[in-house]
Amino acid sequence: FAVSKFYHIGCFNHDANVIPALERRRRELDINKVSAVVINCAELAQESGYNYFSVGYKGVCYSGPQANETYFKKGPAETKKKCSSGGVGKKGAAVVYTFGKSVNLSGNSFLLHAAF
Repeated sequence: FAVSKFYHIGCFNHDANVIPALERRRRELDINKVSAVVINCAELAQESGYNYFSVGYKGVCYSGPQANETYFKKGPAETKKKCSSGGVGKKGAAVVYTFGKSVNLSGNSFLLHAAF
């Protein structure tokens, strides 16, 4: 199964109770394997038919049918403080991705760049 190309949107404040987890992760996240965790989450979201997904604290994969309406409600997080450069969120934040090439947030359209 090959995952479609996906795009990095950004780091957003996250409430784990709002968006369902597609997969829970282990207690420790190997920073050298972060891209594999993100790609696995993309595969799970794509298999479920979701257009948006995120990777949160300890590599937990989140998505759902209304994810595009939910991810952006709490606003962007401080990237360096809340999200790693490897593409996962820290406590209270998640890195959001989409399979679309552009996204419309609050009436503003953004062209995105491929994540990997």
